[in-house]
Amino acid sequence: MFLNCSRMLLCLVAVTMAIRATRPVLAEETSSVKAGAAFLEKYCYDCHGNGGNDGQVALGNEGELDKVMGDRVLWGRIWDNVLTKSMPPADMPQPSDEERQAFSKWVAESVYHLEEGRPATSRVVIRRLNRPEYHYAVEDLLGVSFSVDDNFPPDDTGYGFDTIGDVLTIPPSLMEKYFLAAEEISEKIRESAISHMPTINGSKNKTDKDKDGYSEIRQSEYYVKYEGDYELAGKVEAGGDFSPYYGTIEIALVVDGKDIGNYRIDTTKKEGDISNSVSPVEKVHLEKGNHVVEIRMKENQVPEDQINRGEHNDKPQIKADTPRLKGPLDGSHNYYDGPFYRVFTEGAAPQGRDEQTAYAGRILDRLASRAFRRPLTKEDLDRLLAVYHLARDQHGGTFEGGVSQGIMAILVSPRFLLREELGTEPEGNVEAIDEFSLASRLSFFLWSSLPDDELFGLAKKGELRAHLKPQVERMIKDAKSERFVQNFVGQWLMTRDVLGANKADKEFSYQVRQGFKQETEMFFGHILRENRPIGELISADYTFLNEPLAEFYGINGVKGRQMQKTQLDPQSHRGGLLTQGSILMVTSNPNRTSPVKRGKFILENILGTPPPPPPELVPDLEDAKKDGKRPKTLREQLAIHREDSSCASCHNRMDPLGLALENFDFVGRYREKERDIPIDPGGKLVSGRSFSSLEEFKAVIAEQDRLFIRCLVQKLMTYALGRGIEPEDNPTIEAMVDRLQANGSHLQTAIEMIVESSQFQMRPNLSETGSLSQAETKQIGEVR
Repeated sequence: MFLNCSRMLLCLVAVTMAIRATRPVLAEETSSVKAGAAFLEKYCYDCHGNGGNDGQVALGNEGELDKVMGDRVLWGRIWDNVLTKSMPPADMPQPSDEERQAFSKWVAESVYHLEEGRPATSRVVIRRLNRPEYHYAVEDLLGVSFSVDDNFPPDDTGYGFDTIGDVLTIPPSLMEKYFLAAEEISEKIRESAISHMPTINGSKNKTDKDKDGYSEIRQSEYYVKYEGDYELAGKVEAGGDFSPYYGTIEIALVVDGKDIGNYRIDTTKKEGDISNSVSPVEKVHLEKGNHVVEIRMKENQVPEDQINRGEHNDKPQIKADTPRLKGPLDGSHNYYDGPFYRVFTEGAAPQGRDEQTAYAGRILDRLASRAFRRPLTKEDLDRLLAVYHLARDQHGGTFEGGVSQGIMAILVSPRFLLREELGTEPEGNVEAIDEFSLASRLSFFLWSSLPDDELFGLAKKGELRAHLKPQVERMIKDAKSERFVQNFVGQWLMTRDVLGANKADKEFSYQVRQGFKQETEMFFGHILRENRPIGELISADYTFLNEPLAEFYGINGVKGRQMQKTQLDPQSHRGGLLTQGSILMVTSNPNRTSPVKRGKFILENILGTPPPPPPELVPDLEDAKKDGKRPKTLREQLAIHREDSSCASCHNRMDPLGLALENFDFVGRYREKERDIPIDPGGKLVSGRSFSSLEEFKAVIAEQDRLFIRCLVQKLMTYALGRGIEPEDNPTIEAMVDRLQANGSHLQTAIEMIVESSQFQMRPNLSETGSLSQAETKQIGEVR
């Protein structure tokens, strides 16, 4: 039997809707049908054959299997449930692992016609850059930080990620925003070409008085790198509330003990008038080295009626800003802000027109090659130079303005906005993507951005495939891999939702929210970069905390606001993803826990066995009553909820998982009681496995390491490939899981296997398969 309720096998409908049209079964293939019939007759036909249709899965009559062999959507659902051991149900006879493997091989060969040893066909997905990818591509290419959140609408998601090609379309409104973004970015580049004179800041500022006690001195020290003429400017105020004196004040601007300017402030004003000020500006020649600048207040003419008045100060005071030193004034050491040096790598524009054109060509060639992820052709460069000349030759046009317009053309090109992947070396119905496409896939996977010079250089020499493993290791060690951690973990484990979640708890501060997010991301990043076992994500006895988060958790001994690796005491009840505040919080309601959400999260994101969508008109959990009375605990409410047969099948799977975490409240704090009633975390899974404590539950989940590894590999592949997992991917995934389990199941190794897979490196041979949709084919043509 595959199901004991009518909805158990609907879980993969969303995935299998993406599968291409079925291929009819040929007459000579019907004999192979018998190879799988024994498995189906032994485990499946009681519920799904001879008129049975449990879970809307009908295999027809015994002996007539050939009639359903062409239904690849149906077999995708069956195949996945057999591989994850979701079917047959736990209370029915179970196939051995060898029987499941043999059946899986039969489905691969007889239904999907996958030949062992031949690469699987990976559907091509043309997709645009999502918001993080656009942001990082512009930042890495041009040195401009552009706010995509403020300028672009949120990306749609599919299969849990915003890297999915099927949903990353470009409606006209978004294309308009791309033009506006390109204008803003190119304007920043043009403005960056305006040079600035260096400003030297003063140090060791102090206030002193001369030997007579009247002259006040404000002193600052400056270090000058280059000999030359400099501008020294300051501002001095006198009178007013800070110095209630009215009279004449004389000041001097002094450099290295020599007066270079004298000024007078006449503060003889009526009470209430504003104080006077003066802004000295002097030109001074300075040699390289240290210099002392002083603003001195000389002896002053004090009106007799001001002396010895108790309400006034007979010793006048001044308020002086630290003087500003700018230069050299000849511009010999001017500098540029922002992206100038990223774009104009050879410095400012040369004088001659031909020299400027040649320089513009080098700039646009380099930037467009990086932006388009492959070398530029002469025709491409000529088009960009035509844009440059059009802007350069207009009234008031400049070299920098022409280059910035050329960059604008790059940023609105489909070759920048869309990820085009070209093929080479056909092998039957598949072909390898070329090395530039491989470099692009790799860089967007691990860095959410364009290939760097090393990747691009290897691709240009045709050597990237031969150096994939060391490149993956290098990229994961690079600081830019933090983008992968934040984007992947942020969606897989929903840490993106932590900072904005609405929670009715005053102690749940923004600082704690930040700690939640950082804890999960740093924990995953540590296991990735140290190539730790995947199972450690569930069973680790350490985490990353700072003092505020540790106090919130009730953990002692953590000091400082810096997140740090922390060994956990068994009595802390923490350890592994399932006890981290981020996950516990985002899987709760605003004011209470939700065992259903937590159980569903574990099924979908940890075990990879998602429940089907809920039926329509599901009664609300809050309405659950028995004998007209509302139960006191969530466990009792859920038990009543499961009495509805339409709810029982799914909740029997979800509820025990969620209730096992009930010791953690809706913001992730540990507790022993709720409303003075002791919390019972015990339960029994549909597999029949029982547990009585949180620690036993974590051990039960850890025992299902194959399901967790398989689930994580599927999530990583979905994120990397930009499409959902299809039945044709199953043999590759199963082989990966086998290899991982045989060699320590390390996380970085899993990523290396994905990069090495045919799904990552191959695409259909379009000349033979014609497997692209009409829209995709049109999109490729437009890009080329």
